[in-house]
Amino acid sequence: PVSFKGDKREIYVDGEVFLDVTRNEGNPFVVKTDRMAVEVLGTSFNVKSYGNEKTDDVVLVTGSVHVRTETAVPVHIDR
Repeated sequence: PVSFKGDKREIYVDGEVFLDVTRNEGNPFVVKTDRMAVEVLGTSFNVKSYGNEKTDDVVLVTGSVHVRTETAVPVHIDR
């Protein structure tokens, strides 16, 4: 979305998306999938999460990300 309601910047992904997130230290951006949550303050990255695959992928272009897994499924982070 172009803008978010309230103080949450959060989206759900089922598929693949490239994001270039504007830095906002007081309001992190969160990408959720069925298996993980990726939290960023301002960065460029790709998230791939398809329900029929065994893993989710995060590819970091710039900045940094914090990944929390919802289950014990492996998460791949590349920079």
